[in-house]
Amino acid sequence: MNRKLLIRVLQNHGHTVEGSEDGSIGVEQARQAIYTGTLYGTILCDSQMPVMDGPTAIQEIRQFVKLVVWKRRRFERLKRDWNGTKIFRNLCRVKQCSSH
Repeated sequence: MNRKLLIRVLQNHGHTVEGSEDGSIGVEQARQAIYTGTLYGTILCDSQMPVMDGPTAIQEIRQFVKLVVWKRRRFERLKRDWNGTKIFRNLCRVKQCSSH
């Protein structure tokens, strides 16, 4: 009952709200939002939810966010290094052609 009331109050104040029945569904919703790039402004969890409680759900979401951020940074670094290597190779080719 409290969840439904909170959802209604937030919607009446102009917020977009997604609800879940338990913590594991909430974690999955957060993962999907991260994959699609639609991030939540706020995640509210009850400390006593079925299947997975709120603190555990928040911990899982935080670990997932850290993993995604780490992978994106690593990908950007690899992409930057690969582009730098590609540019370096092209410069070497130009230099070799002009020296002959």
